[in-house]
Amino acid sequence: GYNPISTNGYNILKNSFYENSQGLLLTGGGDLDPKFWGVKNFYSLNTNLFRDFQETDFLEIFMGLNKPIFGICRGMQLIFRYFWKYEILTQEKFKPFIKQLGFRQHVRTHYNKVSLLQVKLKAKTKFKNPNIHRAYEVHPVINLSSGEIKNVNSLHHQGITIKKNFYEKIQEGGAFYNLYQEFPIKLDWVCVEDKFNSSEEFLIEGIHIDLSGVKISGVQWHPEELLDTTLLENYY
Repeated sequence: GYNPISTNGYNILKNSFYENSQGLLLTGGGDLDPKFWGVKNFYSLNTNLFRDFQETDFLEIFMGLNKPIFGICRGMQLIFRYFWKYEILTQEKFKPFIKQLGFRQHVRTHYNKVSLLQVKLKAKTKFKNPNIHRAYEVHPVINLSSGEIKNVNSLHHQGITIKKNFYEKIQEGGAFYNLYQEFPIKLDWVCVEDKFNSSEEFLIEGIHIDLSGVKISGVQWHPEELLDTTLLENYY
């Protein structure tokens, strides 16, 4: 097992803390501040700039130590945002991708209330808090590499999207596909439930970063609430 250490400030973090840690887990929570996407806040909730900056620092430190990093929900979005800002927007060759991937501040249907029984049956979800007042929405996701489809649990306010025609171009191959091979953000899972996607976009549900020597991944759903915990157990 692991011995998780929760951090809510810099004062306890000495060099030995980073060096002795097996890896970094960026968890869910309040929304990321839309300022980092260069847009106004019109529906993001419970933003915390201190946490945004702190976790970005942690991300950079653990990358420098070549230690594994995993993001859940908000954590996946922070990883995506970081590499979008510093690896995508700064490189001319990736300009064709800039308008293909986007940021959604309000995924309305993911905030619906559903029965706990429905969630448990479809996504094999466990609930640590018996008084939970809002269940996770259940929906299928597809793995872009293997074609595997599975049900996951999601409760998120913000989302990252990919244009459907961009997804189709990747599948077709050719020059667009070849450029995608150089793209540092690799898309692993996307939502296939029509009610969560717009007519032009898919919601991105899982990513990994193609960066030599560093293991960085994230998912939009909550694996810590699933009965099958192997994703997190095997990652580090």
